[in-house]
Amino acid sequence: MGKSIPVEVQGKLFANKTALTLHMRELIGRYRVGAWLSPEDTAFCLALFRFHPDVESKFGPGIDRIEVRLDEYRNKHFQVHRRDGTNEDISWVYCIRHAA
Repeated sequence: MGKSIPVEVQGKLFANKTALTLHMRELIGRYRVGAWLSPEDTAFCLALFRFHPDVESKFGPGIDRIEVRLDEYRNKHFQVHRRDGTNEDISWVYCIRHAA
């Protein structure tokens, strides 16, 4: 069995990636499809999204807000809306996978 490695996101320490995954499932579960995240949840997610290997292209000129959407499998996911009016999907699962 692998070693459990703690992960810190926005000053909050999670015992491992499984604990962070459970937190994110609870977070996204509080929102209906089409809803914008609260400022607190936005800040947390932006900190998590920094683990994405392509964070620069995902963030572009900056993020205004984050929306909850449905993917092609009808699962909730996030879409970031950038300051330049463009938007892009981002996978919180992929970010956790790449968390240090």
